[in-house]
Order: sequence, then structure tokens, then C-alpha cells
Amino acid sequence: MSENGQASYDNVDKINLEGHRVADQMPALLAYWDDALRCLYINNKSAEWFGKPREQMIGKMTLEEFLGPSLFIQQKPFLQAALKGQSQFVERKIPIRQMARHCLINYLPDKQGDSIRGIFLMITDIGLLRAKTDKQLADEKELLRAIINIQEEERSGIAEK
Repeated sequence: MSENGQASYDNVDKINLEGHRVADQMPALLAYWDDALRCLYINNKSAEWFGKPREQMIGKMTLEEFLGPSLFIQQKPFLQAALKGQSQFVERKIPIRQMARHCLINYLPDKQGDSIRGIFLMITDIGLLRAKTDKQLADEKELLRAIINIQEEERSGIAEK
């Protein structure tokens, strides 16, 4: 490190660049909203899901503008709790660009001492997992019904004898 500390700044820049690169490869939407719910960071998944490039969002867009009034109102209780320092974890369908996505949503407060500076937000689409689980459950129900029918037929056959 040089006397003016330049090497440490270069290292921080490399770490930040790698952090952004990693976040952009995540299959989840990752974002940071300040305590006024203004976007300070969002990964590239937002453009795919919401059709809004990060350049139009970071430092410019509020969470209400991002989500739209209807979805924002649905999320408001969780946002308010996170802004009070309480982590929130929600599973729900959210409409995104004429498509309902079944999602897990994490609202994590950014605690700095006694204050909350903002919210880390992670939204994960679990639609494919949910569909697979629902299919497995339906298959198991069908198998159980078949077993019950066989048992009932056996009982009625025994009773008739």
C-alpha cells in the first residue's frame, strides 16, 4: 500500500466490482433501498423481471415507482416492519409484467448502530419448484386414493363372503 492509501482504494474497487459481478449472476433479484425507499442498488435481474434497466433506477426511482401502486400497497406492511428493524420473510405470488411469479421475498433491515439506513431486498422466483412440489403432491394423493380404493374393495369382498 502506498503512503496515500491508493492500493487499498484499488483493492476496494476490485472487491466492489467482483461483488457486483457475483450479484448480477444470481438468479434472484437483489436490491438495496434507503430509508426513504429510494433505489441505491439493484442487480441485473431487475431488468429481466421488471423491464427497467438499473441506470433508470439507481438513485432515481422509489420502490413504489418500481413496484407500482398496487403491489407496493401489498408489500407496505413488510417494508414498514423492516424499516423498524424487523426482518421479514414472505412467500406470495406477485404480478410482474402480465405474469404471476410465485416468490420468496426477504426484507432485511440495514442496521447501523441504533438506526435503520435502508432495506436489503431479495426476491426469488420459486415457481418451478412450487410447480414440481404441487405435481408430486398430486401424484401422492392419487396413489393414496388408489390404495384406499383397493383396501375398500378388499373389505367389501371379505364382508360379502
